[in-house]
Parts: sequence; structure tokens; C-alpha cells
Amino acid sequence: LREAGVRFLEPLLLPTPLPLRERPLAFFKALLFKPESLLFGYGFGDALRARAQRQVDAVLTIWTEVGLNAASDVGNLRFAYHGNPDHKVFDAQHEAERLVGAEPRGLRATLDWLRRCLMRNLLERGHLAMLRRYTFVADVAANDAAYYAAQGINALYLANMWPMAPPADWEARRDALETANPGKIVGSVGNLSATGNSLGFIALGKEVLPALERTLPDDSFKVHIYGGRELRPYLKPLLDHPAVVLRGFVDDLNEEI
Repeated sequence: LREAGVRFLEPLLLPTPLPLRERPLAFFKALLFKPESLLFGYGFGDALRARAQRQVDAVLTIWTEVGLNAASDVGNLRFAYHGNPDHKVFDAQHEAERLVGAEPRGLRATLDWLRRCLMRNLLERGHLAMLRRYTFVADVAANDAAYYAAQGINALYLANMWPMAPPADWEARRDALETANPGKIVGSVGNLSATGNSLGFIALGKEVLPALERTLPDDSFKVHIYGGRELRPYLKPLLDHPAVVLRGFVDDLNEEI
């Protein structure tokens, strides 16, 4: 890409925001004026422009809601391709808590329900405000693209694109590798705290690991999990298992798999 004239900039690393309970003024600002200020990445347009060191005419963000938020006031033409709306992610994270029994009870449950309703409303309003700044938005899900269009956003469905077909001899290669390296199972690849992975870890801990224990001899397998960030606290007991190995980042993921 560099040979073709593409210029790569140093990454812009955004600081992880403090929890809202430690930023009461930010919460009231979002509630009264700008719900988009709650979204991770919002407010870093000046930093992006400074990193580019020139006038930015157009922006394309791909598979990054954080980047979408950060670039929402950069350039005159803005385009985005991504997946889940923020408030749907929020709902799914709550569903993960419910599945493992981590949601509160009693009065705390009522207060938590009120908090979630308020937060969900702010996230939805803020997310839509961000997207309305974009010239065009493509979504990986047809239902979300239709939802955006119904909200007055110029959006359409664009199916996910897979880069290549598997090699013709993949079965023979797999069989040879399994003979040389018995019992290695890749359980997950990616952000450990991501919503989809969190739901997957619930299935792994509650269903897959017990099935493996019933099917395979003792101490005959390891489940390797790759990726950064931290497991959500309520998921850690599910993966506290001698067969689970949290690998973090590795030098050559293809070789591992």
C-alpha cells in the first residue's frame, strides 16, 4: 500500500474514559445537552486533524464505532461501514449479565432498570446524532440499515465481505496438524470484553466445556483464547477451568490456528 502511495499515520490511542459514576458532570451534560458526548471517541476530531497535518476532505471509517465517533466532525464528506448500534450492544451486554445471574435483585434491580432505561435512551440518541453527521452509512445487518433509514439517515445494507476461500487441501492440513498437536482447541479470537465474545464465553463455560469433559479423556485438551482487553468480571468464574488458557496477543495468530 505504501508503494501505491498510501501514507500511514501513527495510531491515535484514545484514553479509556472513567466510569460515569466518577464523571457526574459528563452525565448531566449528556442528559441536558449532548447525548453524543457519552460515546467513546467523541470529541477527538481536533486530535485526528492534527495527526493528519493537512486539510481532511473525506473520511471513511470501517468496523469502528469509536472511530466513527472520533471522526464525526472531520472533513466535509464522511462515510462509515460498521455493525451494531450502540444501544443494541448495551442491551446485549445486559442480556449476558442476566444469563449468568449477575443482575441485581430487589430495590437495586428497580434502580438498575431505571438507570439502564436512561442510559439506553441517551446512547440511542447520541448514536443517531453521530450518524446524521455522515454523508452515507453502510451497515452489515439489513435490519439495522432499515432502522437507520427510518431515522432519516442515508443508509443501506452491505453484506460482510470475506477475503478468500479456504485452500483446497484444508482438511488434510488440519488432520496432519491435529496428529502432531493433539488436544489444542481455539476457543475464541478477539476482544475479550466484546459483547459477542462475552455471550460466546457463556456458551463455552456453561455448555461446551462440560460437553468436552464428558466426551474427551481427562487432561487431554486445552482451549486457547486469544485477544486483548479483560474478561468482564461476571464471566471469570465460567472460564476458571484448568483446560482454559488465556493467551493474550501472540506473534503469529495464523500459525497458532
